[in-house]
Amino acid sequence: MTLDPQIRNMLKILENNPMPDPRTTPLDRIRSMERLAVSQVPEISVRSVRDTVFRLPGRDLKVRIYDDAGSDCAILYLHGGGFVLGSIETHDAMCRYMAKHSGAKVFSVDYRLAPESKFPAAAEDAIDSYAYLMEHSPDFGISSERICIAGDSAGGNLTAVACAMAKMRGLRQPRLQALFYPVVGPDFASESYREYGDGLILTHDLMSWFSDQYLNGPQDALDPRFSPILLPDLSGLADAVIVTAEYDPLRDQGETYAERLRRHGVNVTAIRVSGMVHGFLSSAFYISRAAEDTLRMVSSLIGSRLRE
Repeated sequence: MTLDPQIRNMLKILENNPMPDPRTTPLDRIRSMERLAVSQVPEISVRSVRDTVFRLPGRDLKVRIYDDAGSDCAILYLHGGGFVLGSIETHDAMCRYMAKHSGAKVFSVDYRLAPESKFPAAAEDAIDSYAYLMEHSPDFGISSERICIAGDSAGGNLTAVACAMAKMRGLRQPRLQALFYPVVGPDFASESYREYGDGLILTHDLMSWFSDQYLNGPQDALDPRFSPILLPDLSGLADAVIVTAEYDPLRDQGETYAERLRRHGVNVTAIRVSGMVHGFLSSAFYISRAAEDTLRMVSSLIGSRLRE
């Protein structure tokens, strides 16, 4: 399928206003540009939005809670951004939309970013946030048995890793894990990596830069806290919803992970969205009808599964 027309228009705009080279541009400037871009997104009305703090061992994390229905179901959301970019603010509109159309409370976590906090800081924040939310579920008016961990791109990685680490630590699995175009391990040879790694949002160079910022060295890429796809046993992990994009270099590894989960007995709903590029759910749902329809569908699916 050809690119979605509204996505194609977005790419033309980005081509005329390219992101500065992260290797030669101060990171603060790139983050400021990212915040400015998302500030132009129309606000989605949600009944209640408030900030709180998860007090984790040795650190506090800011968390924003979106509640549109007063439900006892929860989505612990981990934003994308290559472990370097992204924040509660960049994903505010997406989390508002998910709260509105899932009927669940959404807890958006401001986990630690690289290079200020290297691997495995973000992974530890993900699993500790999940443990905290379960432990304090009565305080938030939710059921500890009705939690979905969800995330896009790097947040999809952290979602998968949190489920794997929960198994390692003997914690109960969440009701559901939702991975949107996740990175789940090193990949330099898949068809999607070779075909779509240049000029379509997420490039080979950008992925390499993200890895350099987050990982301490090549050995970390083989650690299951970064590459859950390399775990020999994926049995017992939470049911999964995995969304991939046709024109995304990460497409094949997301779909391979879905297949590996299936082989280990995990129930998986895998959705490939035609005509879409990496990041379409967080950065294009308000400009592309197809992207919005997908986000509405996935949000509704998560809410329905949590209420079962």
